[in-house]
Amino acid sequence: MSTSAEEIINNTDPRELRNILRRQQVNNEGFQRPVPNIIINQAPQQYSAPATAGTPRRIFTFTYDGELVTYSGQIRMYNKWGVDLTFKEVFLSLGSAPTGADVIVDIHKNGTTLFTNQANRPRIVAGAQTGSTVALDISAFVADDYITMDVDQIGSTLRGNDLTVHVIFE
Repeated sequence: MSTSAEEIINNTDPRELRNILRRQQVNNEGFQRPVPNIIINQAPQQYSAPATAGTPRRIFTFTYDGELVTYSGQIRMYNKWGVDLTFKEVFLSLGSAPTGADVIVDIHKNGTTLFTNQANRPRIVAGAQTGSTVALDISAFVADDYITMDVDQIGSTLRGNDLTVHVIFE
């Protein structure tokens, strides 16, 4: 009797599933390609940045372990909080800084970039380890919308590694 993929996923520790995926994703040169981690907040997470009094902020966090490669996000994170939200900021951090070029990330809502002005995409400038933007061209995040994360550009000399992306709402 064979085991379905759904049964394997439901009965395997998430850390082991990630290791299996990591071993399976190989690029054309035969090198292991890192698999982005997704941290899904089980409940709305409070954010300590200033906000309108009484307005809680919520965060989705994407992490990408290891040396960066350009990446087109396939993993969807849905607004299941049951309320319409507004995108406020995208904050980025790296474990080690890129050199030679900036790291640029894009966030898509329902398949469309939040940054119709591509110059507004969040970036970490070469030599730095953090960056952010509050210049989002699309701000509404209604119930059942989803977002994905792309890594559009990496450092040209040193790529940068261990990326964390916080998408902040209120």
